[in-house]
Amino acid sequence: MNSAEYAAHDGLGLAGLIRAREASPLEVVDAAIERIEALNPRLNAVVHRAFDAARAAASAPLRDAPFAGVPFLVKDLGIGVAGWPRTSGSRFCKDVVDSADTGLSRRYRDAGVLLLGRAASSEFGILGNTETSLYRPTRNPWNPEHIAGGSSGGSAAAGAAGLVPLAHASDGLGSIRIPAACCGLVGMTPTRDRVPNLPDGFDYAMGFVVDHVVSRTVRDSATMLDATGIPEPGSPYAIPAKAGPYVDQVGRSPGRLRIAWSPETASGKPSTRRFRPRSKPPPQRCLPSATRCARRVSQRGSCLALDVDRSLVRYVSVKTDQAPLRLRIHNLARTRNRQQLNCRSLCK
Repeated sequence: MNSAEYAAHDGLGLAGLIRAREASPLEVVDAAIERIEALNPRLNAVVHRAFDAARAAASAPLRDAPFAGVPFLVKDLGIGVAGWPRTSGSRFCKDVVDSADTGLSRRYRDAGVLLLGRAASSEFGILGNTETSLYRPTRNPWNPEHIAGGSSGGSAAAGAAGLVPLAHASDGLGSIRIPAACCGLVGMTPTRDRVPNLPDGFDYAMGFVVDHVVSRTVRDSATMLDATGIPEPGSPYAIPAKAGPYVDQVGRSPGRLRIAWSPETASGKPSTRRFRPRSKPPPQRCLPSATRCARRVSQRGSCLALDVDRSLVRYVSVKTDQAPLRLRIHNLARTRNRQQLNCRSLCK
């Protein structure tokens, strides 16, 4: 398996190849390492490499798990991996080394992934970009002159560049959603304690910080949420009960969708200079195209990471804990071509 073949598959696709013996776990890991070594010098997405350990794990018997043998990166913040540094993106923590796996690290291993290393984070996960004094800035694979977002920018850049099909990410103020939007990935912020990290991450940030992944496909995100989203007796919050596996909802129609649009902010000011009072607002001209876009979203339930005329939609947020699936498209106010609204999928 070469680098391009590896990058053409999502996590479940790679696991399927391994399960069918069309590729060995070691071949998959070597392809991931080859891609990291080729692209990471430009992107700076991976800040710690554990390639030898990953190769050793790939050579050993795999777990019977949905992502058995799939390469995976852990964000350099929050969760510990035995023997790995955890800098939190800060020079003050550059010598911190964890002595044991934390709760969520163990869950990821139980899901079958092989841990390749750590992905870059902004310092202590605070900023919406991933540029620290400890490491060089993390760049966007679509355009290295642009940011990858943050704080999970390393994970998002790695996923978009095909270094790994999915990677750990965490979110308190948009740290999953922002880099997913910047890099064109699926980024969902789950309900608090849906993915517990106990006993180490007990109620951190009063429950506002949650862990999950960024991925190239919805089915990878849903399957990993099924694998790691298991209630813990010691969790400080009770999570809503699941109606069934999330992955079973991936191909299901979300029903009728609506797109909300407003030329004004909540305070009544124009959203952009383009929509000053003297300008004629274009909602009626946008409406037919927006309706067609919503219909296409409904029909293409396999992917919710959308690019609706890049200048128009800034980010897409998805809520899955309640059925039917609800999708919100935000900031639908910027477009140069008001007559046409293009909708296309960023992942396969």
